[in-house]
Formats: sequence, structure tokens, C-alpha cells
Amino acid sequence: MMTSNGHKKNSQYEALLSRSLTSPHRDIYTRGLYRLCLKFTTSEDEDEGKLEPSTSFWTIFGHDTTIGNADSSSSASVGGGGSALSLPDRNHHDDVVRKMDDSMTGPMAGVLSVLPFLLPTNMHYSSADCNPALMSLTQRHAANAGLTCGWHAYGDRGDTAMRVGRAKLNNHAAGGIGVKLLTLDAVRWELCKGASFAAGNSVFLVEDLIMPERGNGNLPQLTMKATKGPIRNRCIVITSDRCPFVFGRAHEADLCIMDRELSRRHGAVIFVPPSSRNKRGSFVLVDLESTNGSYMRLVGPYGARGIGALNIGDEFIVGRTGFSVNRFDYGISESIGARPTMEDRLVVIQSLLSVLNNSQHSYTKLDCAELAMTSFCGVFDGHGGDECSEFLANHLAPILVQHMLRERETLKAALYEGSNHHLSNGGPNSSSSNTQSTNEDAASETMRRII
Repeated sequence: MMTSNGHKKNSQYEALLSRSLTSPHRDIYTRGLYRLCLKFTTSEDEDEGKLEPSTSFWTIFGHDTTIGNADSSSSASVGGGGSALSLPDRNHHDDVVRKMDDSMTGPMAGVLSVLPFLLPTNMHYSSADCNPALMSLTQRHAANAGLTCGWHAYGDRGDTAMRVGRAKLNNHAAGGIGVKLLTLDAVRWELCKGASFAAGNSVFLVEDLIMPERGNGNLPQLTMKATKGPIRNRCIVITSDRCPFVFGRAHEADLCIMDRELSRRHGAVIFVPPSSRNKRGSFVLVDLESTNGSYMRLVGPYGARGIGALNIGDEFIVGRTGFSVNRFDYGISESIGARPTMEDRLVVIQSLLSVLNNSQHSYTKLDCAELAMTSFCGVFDGHGGDECSEFLANHLAPILVQHMLRERETLKAALYEGSNHHLSNGGPNSSSSNTQSTNEDAASETMRRII
């Protein structure tokens, strides 16, 4: 978005870029994430949110991971109908093949790639990555996404989409409905003109956006059109006073869509009031903790490289195949035994950064790198009932996060000091066991005291 004070905004971007991409804590974080574990969130033959916990795929640093429906035994093509272009199988063998997903437009429907500025200088670059202007733009978009895992997703044909931030509706005592944002960067997915998002079988396109000057009496207004799904070709006009504008299967929703893949209150369009960062405010898409999710498609204004920068815990879809981004692979097994109900609870949080929600307004992702480096796993025994185990599963991790935030400067210093010692003593191939134990103790002792 262009503004009249373009020079001032440019300097703000440069400051954000410098802070985001050169932060030593980000370097420590991304150094351990050169490989990501993609876990499927949809089944092989259905798209109803059924998990496949045993299925995962590991990315390889420096190698683009392609997702599509072409393998070595199939005839790869891009496009549809008579415009399809047949391509040699040997050149278009997707790393993750989903032959049952006929909503994909062909091979390479989605691509996961390491952000260019993380690749070593002796790495082979594609012609696109060699373009300094493109690299600069990618860096800017990745910086806007905050602390990422160093990878980004994209798809040039509109198959790839990112799950937007989560939110929860609250009833005000004075009447009306408010929104509590549950994701730290939920306002990242702004509904600007040309933006397109998917929910269930429906796809929406923002056709017009009117943001009047403050004080002239007119309300901000968004016009979107359903381009696919049960209400195809229907236009919806949303003004700021109608927000949160809820859509889903429920008859009491502002936009009722009879689609079995939608939750009753699936998602919402909210209006973020004007602030020092955004003088006119903005319409933002949020997901109301739905089963199948609401996704911003990486096309139009969101089609540039770097906008799909990924964080641990993020979810994205390619076609109708869903994936989650993980630090490690894991499996869960439970047995109820002789008891009539399951009383135990378990929690696996791969990055405590996902626990920090938007109610802590003074924090950003870059302020909380130590949370991103910490995983939380717990099994809570529930003898004689599930009340205690349920409480611990829901509240222990958020309480731990609050204590870590109070000690975040101490944790940052310990992690940074440990990293410097680690590098100065030869890195991961060093045989200095004493240095390694010292590095572990610095952060571990702080965490023991916090716990």
C-alpha cells in the first residue's frame, strides 16, 4: 500500500528489516530449523479434517519441496482442458504427491523454499533468486511476518493458501459482540482489494475497499464476491459497524452458508480501529477456531514471495490437502484401560510462541524469540476424575509463558552467550564436551528456576 509519506514508511521498513533479519536470536532459532517436518492434516481420500498422525514429510535445506499430483509414473501437465501443457515426467516429479487431490491444478501446485537470505553464498540460485530487487522484496515481506522458521510457501496458480489467525467471540455486558484475538499476528491477514480467501467449499474475492478519511462521517466499507461454492456469484457488502461479520453454517450467522465443511461459526471479518501503525484501520480475516480452517490464498496482493513466510505451528493447504509446520515428528497413543472414561490429558506444543496471544499488546514475535525456541510436552494423570488434568492441560503452558516473559532478558542472554561459546569452540563438530555442558546449563538453570 502506497502512502504520501513514502520516505518515512521506507525507513520504517528498513528498520524492521534490519531488526528482523539480523537479530542474533533469530539466527539461533532458524539455525536449528533447516529441516521442517510437514504433517498431513487431511486424509488421503477425504478432506474433512481427519488426521493422519503417522504421515509426515521432512524438507531438506537448500532443496525446494514441491507439492502436486505428478509422480514419475504419471503424465505431468499444467493447466486444464485444451490449454494443458504436457511436461517430461523426469523434470516434474513432486516431492509430496497427492494423486487423489483433483483440486490441484497440476505439478508444483505448492512450493516450500528456504528464504533466499538464509542460503549460503556458494549455493546455486535460480534466476529469480539472483534478482536483487526480488530478494529485497522477499526480505521485506518475511520481515513483516516477524520471527519465522526461515521457510516460505508459495504457489503461482492459486493452489496454496495460509491458515489465518485464530479469534474468539466475546459477549459484552453492555450488549454486542467483541472479538479476542488468539494469535499474536492475526492482523497480518488484512483484506485488501484483490485478496482472496477460502473457507470450506467457498472462495471469496475482495472486489472493492473504501477507506474514507477520518471525520468525514462515512464508514469504511468492504465488498466481496463469492467466486466458488454454494453462494457463488453473490456479493456481500460489509461496513465497519457490522463487524465482527460472522460466516458459517449457523442460521444466526451474519452470512449463513449451507456447507457441511464449515463450522457453525466458522470465521469472521473484523475491523481493526485506526492506530499509529495504520491511520485508517483495516478489515482483517480471522478464524473462529473452526475445524477445517479459513485460509488466505497466496494470489493477487498476497502472491509475492515471502508473504507466505512460515512459523512453527502454522497450517497451510495446497489444493485441498492440509499441512502443519513442525519442529519434530511425534506420535500419540493412549489407552483408556478399565475406567469408563479417559481421565488423562496430554499436551504437545512445538513452540511456546503459539501460546502467546494478542492480549499481550506490548510484545511482538521478535521480542519473544526465547519462546519460539522452547517446546512443551506434558502428560497429566487424572486419578479419580479429569478436572485437575484438564485444568493443567489448558492452563499450565500459558502460566509458564508468563513467567518466561518476566525472565526473557535473562533467557536471551543465556541463549546468546551459549551460542557464542558454541561457535567459538568449533560448532557442532567440536569435541569440547565441557563447553557443551556449560552451554546447556546456562539456559537450563534459568528454566529450572522459572519452573
